[in-house]
Amino acid sequence: MPNMMDLAWLISFILFFLLILSLFFLFQLKKEQRKQKKLFKALEINEELWKEKFRETKEENIALVATQKMMKKEIETIHQRQIYLEEELVLKQNSNQTLSLENQKLVSENQYLSDKYEADKIQLQALEKKFQEAFENLSQNILEKKSEKYLKQNEYQISEILKPLKTKILDFENRLQEQYRYQTERNASLDQQLKQLHELNQNITQETKNLTQALKGESKTQGIWGEMLLESILEKSGLRKGLEFTVQESFSVNHERLIPDVVLHLPQNKKIIVDAKVSLSAYEKLVDPQTQDTSFYLQKHLQSVKNHVNLLSSKNYHQIPQLRAQNYVLMFVPLDAALISAQNADANLFSFAYDKKIILVSPSSFHSVLASISSLWQNEKQNQNAAKIAKEAGRLHDKFIALTETMQKLGSQMYSAQNTYDGAMKKLTGRQNLIKNIHRLEQLGAKTSKKISYFEEE
Repeated sequence: MPNMMDLAWLISFILFFLLILSLFFLFQLKKEQRKQKKLFKALEINEELWKEKFRETKEENIALVATQKMMKKEIETIHQRQIYLEEELVLKQNSNQTLSLENQKLVSENQYLSDKYEADKIQLQALEKKFQEAFENLSQNILEKKSEKYLKQNEYQISEILKPLKTKILDFENRLQEQYRYQTERNASLDQQLKQLHELNQNITQETKNLTQALKGESKTQGIWGEMLLESILEKSGLRKGLEFTVQESFSVNHERLIPDVVLHLPQNKKIIVDAKVSLSAYEKLVDPQTQDTSFYLQKHLQSVKNHVNLLSSKNYHQIPQLRAQNYVLMFVPLDAALISAQNADANLFSFAYDKKIILVSPSSFHSVLASISSLWQNEKQNQNAAKIAKEAGRLHDKFIALTETMQKLGSQMYSAQNTYDGAMKKLTGRQNLIKNIHRLEQLGAKTSKKISYFEEE
């Protein structure tokens, strides 16, 4: 019985020990679970921190990419501006070189006309001297022939003959002086054009501001600004409004009203039409620093230029009967960089326009066109003056030939008159002449109221 009790106590002790051990393990398990929960929570917090840091890093990368694109855009803009300035410099240098060559040509022409004027003046002086000597010799011969009355009559006749010739000679000399003065004024006009070119370069900044304001306006505003710039360039080039060019002249063709922006008048009644209504709205977006998709607006700008080329081609300005204009139209793009950008987008743009009878020009190239037109007008004036001088020279030549013939005829008449005079004097003074017979009548006592005193009896 005691053994059973001891066994029961032993079993109870073992069970109690196992219970305590189980509770201990359970306590350790709970403690371990709490540690794992804290660890999981710390891991979750750390994960959130890493996610937040990843989002911040991603946003910073996006900002850096945007900044990189903007800097790339600014670099491209600066590069385009550099290209434009280099091309503008080349155009200005070419323009200055052209003006310098024109100036040298004018100086040569001026020297030639001056030398020709001096040579003609010397020739005219020699001719006048020759006429004077001939006249003096003629007068001396007549005086020696004792024909004072006849001399006075011939002096008057010769003076009347020489008077138109002298007038023509003076008129010819005045025309030569006028031509020399015209060349001098032309040289002064060239200096004035060089001064205007310098002033135009100084006004680039102000025109750029005006351009910025115009580009941000509507298409109609851009068109008005382009027309104003075109007219300003025309006036500064020396062409006169209403004479060498007209603005907004209206024409009616097949019940359709056509109003070209500018009509350039050339010698021989030829005309060139200029249009300045091209839209630059897409180009304004293209050069805006905030624009990201530049390729889109570049193509849009190119298409805008082509659309206006097609529109101008469809108007058929050259068919206006009152104008008799050239078969092509000048399409004025009021900004050099805008035309250069369109050409860079399509290298065949100028060929595309030319096939449609349209010639694309910008302010720089338009200056060259106007310089050529101005030169044509100056050559036309020179040709007109040369034609007048040639005509007057021909008339002067004919007058001189007529004077020569008259002088020959006058010499023949004077020779005949002298022979007649000598024959008459022989009858009066020769043997058995009339004077002796008349004198004998006086000696014989004829009643007379006058006596012969001019001749004495030999």
